[in-house]
Amino acid sequence: MNIRLLIRGIISESFVPTGRYLYHSSNPINRDSIAAHGLRPERGDQWLSDTKIEGKAVFATDSENRKDHYYSTYDDDFWRIDTHKCPNVVWMYDPNFGKDY
Repeated sequence: MNIRLLIRGIISESFVPTGRYLYHSSNPINRDSIAAHGLRPERGDQWLSDTKIEGKAVFATDSENRKDHYYSTYDDDFWRIDTHKCPNVVWMYDPNFGKDY
C-alpha cells in the first residue's frame, strides 16, 4: 500500500482502505453509459439536499451480498470495481451510511 495513503487514512477517519473489489449498483438506464465510459463521479438527482458529501461521487460497497447494496426500488445492475485498476482513487466513507430515510 502507498505509505502516503496509509498516513492519510490514519489522519482522516473518512478514508477507507479497500480490498481488491468493490461493488456498485445502478439503474439499468445507466448501463450503456457505464459500459462505454466506466463509472464516473457525478452528483445524482436522488441525493438529499442535506447530504454531507461535497462534489461528485461514486457509491460502492465491499460486500458481495446484494442485500447490502443500495436499494433503489429498481431492478438494478451490479458492477464490480477492480480497485487495482484505479490506484489513484481515495475511497471515503459515506456519511449517510446507516441512516434510515
